[in-house]
Amino acid sequence: MFRELPRAGMKVTLKDFSEGLKSIWKGNKPTCIFEDSFERWFGVKYAFGVSSGRAALYMILKVLREKSEKSEVIIPAYICPTIPLAIARAGLKVRVCDISKDTFDFDHDQLINMINNNTLCILVAHLAGFPCDLDKLCELTANKDTLIIEDCAQAMGAEYKGKKIGQFGSFGFFSLGRGKGLTTYKGGLITTNNEDYAEAIKSKLSDLGAYGNYANILNIFEILGYIIFFHPFS
Repeated sequence: MFRELPRAGMKVTLKDFSEGLKSIWKGNKPTCIFEDSFERWFGVKYAFGVSSGRAALYMILKVLREKSEKSEVIIPAYICPTIPLAIARAGLKVRVCDISKDTFDFDHDQLINMINNNTLCILVAHLAGFPCDLDKLCELTANKDTLIIEDCAQAMGAEYKGKKIGQFGSFGFFSLGRGKGLTTYKGGLITTNNEDYAEAIKSKLSDLGAYGNYANILNIFEILGYIIFFHPFS
């Protein structure tokens, strides 16, 4: 009989739970604690927790769309299918650039010809923990009014020339879903060093509601189910 093994993820200990519960008992909000800790570890000015990596990208694009009349987002041809869905949901147009068969990074010769006056941003995906050539990407966009968004869903903590990825673009976003190296079971993060963008993100998040009691209880039972049925017993 075959059994599906759990995907790799960071181990959470009882000490982690106890420290979190003690902080909550003191009146601190769990999301704020996590955001503050991530900002210090990651070396970024602003970090915002959201419900998923897809929600993080959608929020970023909604902010950019309100600040610009441009409407095109360039993405690599090989990428998670939720990325173009989030772009379309934000009311923007997807433009697909071919990739290098050797690196899965952009085909930079094609990319430079795709950037035009209607290009809002380029979304670069750091797949399987391997950073893309960010020097080349920054060089291609240096003299153009085109932003860079880094998809770090599969590469949290990876570095490019001594600097963590997610700090090179105007925004970085991360997935904290199950199976990721650092997971909260569900969740995502937005990072930026731009104060204006940070204020816009904060304003949008303030209009959103938190999980209700029913949703929280359901999440707990789902997590317990994963613990029971996906534990790699010998």
